Amino acid sequence: MVNKISKQIRDCFDRGGKVWICGNGGSSAEASHFSEELIAYGFPVIALNDPCVITALANDYGYEYVFSKYLAAVAKPADILIT
Repeated sequence: MVNKISKQIRDCFDRGGKVWICGNGGSSAEASHFSEELIAYGFPVIALNDPCVITALANDYGYEYVFSKYLAAVAKPADILIT
């Protein structure tokens, strides 16, 4: 399973995509840490955990739409999401 996921991430970068990572609660901190690990190697990775954006989207649309609204605005077809 790990090899399959690693290949999907490598393929994403090869086609010019970005990796988006999200989590809730403690998993949000894990998303930040994992994104930093890949960023350190120069890969385009973004953790979706900006508290200002999350709380504004939750306030306007409901918490269940926080990540989907975020991604609909910024993600591209070549990207992948890790949750």
